[in-house]
Amino acid sequence: MGRSCDSEKTKDRVEINARKFARWIGNFPWFTRNGEIKELFQIEDLRARALRRRSEAVRRLRNDPSVQIKALAERIP
Repeated sequence: MGRSCDSEKTKDRVEINARKFARWIGNFPWFTRNGEIKELFQIEDLRARALRRRSEAVRRLRNDPSVQIKALAERIP
């Protein structure tokens, strides 16, 4: 009797850990929610999107007047 109970607990624990792992691995952009590796073109798309986001952030910073003033102040000896 005790043995079947232990195996049920173990099975439940394994299932919970598998779910946690799937959720954790789903945080990585190159994995799908169920832990499968995304297609290469999807990964390339993610990389391109990240580069685009970064360049937009740099452009926004360059256009920010306070950043421009600070840059001018650093140039003055």
